[in-house]
Amino acid sequence: MGKITRKNFKKGFTLVELIFVLAIIGGFLLVATLSSSKLVGNSIIITLKANQKIIIEAITSIIFDDTLPSYSKNTNSNYIRKELEKKLEKTGVKIYNPVNGSSEIISTTQAKSAKNAAVIISQRKVSIKVALSNPEKYLYPLNATENSKEKFNGALIVQICEDGYLIYSYFNKNVHNIETIYFKPSS
Repeated sequence: MGKITRKNFKKGFTLVELIFVLAIIGGFLLVATLSSSKLVGNSIIITLKANQKIIIEAITSIIFDDTLPSYSKNTNSNYIRKELEKKLEKTGVKIYNPVNGSSEIISTTQAKSAKNAAVIISQRKVSIKVALSNPEKYLYPLNATENSKEKFNGALIVQICEDGYLIYSYFNKNVHNIETIYFKPSS
């Protein structure tokens, strides 16, 4: 038999070195994945803020234009929805739900739709202050069923209260960017 010699393997990597490098790469991938999901969430909230600004400008225009509608029209969700659709059509600006891609504006009487960009709600017989003081009870869809909560993910909510409008976005079971527009006191 021949003599067995030990070869020198200095040009390769040991198993420990390979595991260490793979662990570092895995760590970088984990950080990148977590960062990208946070960035996606932040970009959705930024889109919702932009949509909200458009809706607020359109509602302000509806309320304060020369043909100021009566208080009863201001509190009618179907009237507000139709007027918003007209205003946005004239400007060519569209809002859309960044979660499901819908650009539909609905009122609560049309809640059969599973996809929507904005929801107009008029059933609240409370002031803005009361609604904000107890969001779990008064802010939709926080007070809705789990199915409804999922259905309205990524939507803007225009909630008509006794003294004005609450406008906010709903994303991942949280209310974001609450804005208010108060009705003019009647003279």
